Amino acid sequence: MFNNSLTGPLTENMLHNLPKFSSLSVWHNFLNGSFPDVIYQLYQLQNLDLSENMFSGTVSERLANLTILEDLFLSSNRFYGKFPSMVLTNMTQLEEIALDFNQF
Repeated sequence: MFNNSLTGPLTENMLHNLPKFSSLSVWHNFLNGSFPDVIYQLYQLQNLDLSENMFSGTVSERLANLTILEDLFLSSNRFYGKFPSMVLTNMTQLEEIALDFNQF
């Protein structure tokens, strides 16, 4: 779903069939709103790329529940606040992380 000019928030209805997906890539769209709560429940995710959108707000420490995540890309959004250190502690499989061009 990357680079498709998607707009608006990423909603639970859009992702309701994804609990078994291992990858979610929606980079380079026009998605906005807060960090999608439904993502915190996608425990099988290994790759998450929300970069180059217009997401805003804070990222919850619930992201640390995605313990098998290997790649996390949140660059070039409007996230702010303190990035939860628990995420880095709990995600022992994490190989790549990109948080630049936010306000963490």
